[in-house]
Amino acid sequence: MRDSYYKELYQNPQIRLRLFLPLIKKAVETGEEITTQDPVPLNGLDYTLYFIPKVKTDADGQITLYLRWLDGGEIYRQRIPIIREESNLIPGTFVYFFLSPSGHKSKKLFYICNLFRSRRSFVHIYFEQKRSRIQRQTEQLSRDEPYRRYGKTLYRGKLTPYGKRCARYEKQQEDGLEFLYSEILKLKTEK
Repeated sequence: MRDSYYKELYQNPQIRLRLFLPLIKKAVETGEEITTQDPVPLNGLDYTLYFIPKVKTDADGQITLYLRWLDGGEIYRQRIPIIREESNLIPGTFVYFFLSPSGHKSKKLFYICNLFRSRRSFVHIYFEQKRSRIQRQTEQLSRDEPYRRYGKTLYRGKLTPYGKRCARYEKQQEDGLEFLYSEILKLKTEK
């Protein structure tokens, strides 16, 4: 049982709609329940899921994909509705989408916490978004110096990549110190 997901979402197993298009089209044409005989492998970063898909159409024309898979010795099942919309490019053709449990339509679903869900159903926050402006500025002050013993900052009157790195480091140090001084002055004037 997987209770969490990888920080890089695309390392999780994922199902794509194009894998099921032949089954879906056959189910729509015949109106019968279509299933595969062999389990379909689904690869992730460090594990593989084997699932058996089944596509069924209702009397109303609603297309549903039923998945059954084994993960960690437990059998899981999920019902995924499929939306059919008319294409705006070629008249008379249709485009299919998964409808994820969170209500988003997509062509790709990711396996996270024992369910196949859309990418939009998760809130992803990058590390930089969690930190305040003061934390980011003070981190610049604690960076290692890029200086080398025999590094050349200029070659034929132009800055070298090493010289650019040193200049950028010095500017960040100055900006960080100016910011800290201004914050300290604000705190002193507020008292």
